[in-house]
Amino acid sequence: MTSYRKRRLEPFVQRLRRIERLFRGGHVKQQRVYRVHIGERDLKQIVFSDAAQAERTAARLDALADTGLLPRRIARYANELWVDYLEGSALDPAGPAPVQELAALFAAFYVRAPVPIADDAIRLRAEALQQLQLLRDVGVVDAATLRGVEARCLTSPLPALWHGYDYLDARPENFLRDASGRLRILDVESVADGEVIGTGAARAWLRWPGVEREALLRGIAQAGGPDLAPAAAFLELRFAAGWTLRSLLMRKRRLVEPALFRRLAAGS
Repeated sequence: MTSYRKRRLEPFVQRLRRIERLFRGGHVKQQRVYRVHIGERDLKQIVFSDAAQAERTAARLDALADTGLLPRRIARYANELWVDYLEGSALDPAGPAPVQELAALFAAFYVRAPVPIADDAIRLRAEALQQLQLLRDVGVVDAATLRGVEARCLTSPLPALWHGYDYLDARPENFLRDASGRLRILDVESVADGEVIGTGAARAWLRWPGVEREALLRGIAQAGGPDLAPAAAFLELRFAAGWTLRSLLMRKRRLVEPALFRRLAAGS
């Protein structure tokens, strides 16, 4: 009989937070992740809230399989996705940020069948402004900061933008180094398609200490990716507005940072 062992992967603290949000009325993530050891194989089982999400994630893994950056898809059944369990060493959150490796990773995603954004640019600008105005109305952004952000990021015509593949949750705990020393992505759920290219990079330089914006943008271009520098101000504003509003509505108040918008208004 083949041995079968299964263990929940989410940290205990994360599970406690879910219980707390359940009682407080906040957003409760439905996804569950397990490590499953069957015979001589180590697998990762991701249980999504619905089958459509599992199907979309599986399709993204297949499309990006040749990059070698993601675990290999094994199978999908209904709302369950099975992938290889990646072994390796965790990144040290206090260590130097692997900026050039992140740049190469983003470049590999961004060159994969990008689609130029034309008519949708007007909608993207209007959406960002609407989110900012709502953040002003609830007291996260003051009127002076809103004017400063608008002047810096929303008054000029938008530069060239594309839709395509992106990785939207670049932070140390979502990566490891495999036996060859290569950076690999653990969190396959945050791989996106049809996203505004550069959103994941903006998240990285805004939220990962040590990832400097100009160095990351330069590295992406040097690795064969698009030149995102002309769009950087809009990309970081769009991410910051959407991230902050989402965190506020989901009652994740520790992630709401009014100072972030003051820095964006000042261009720092």
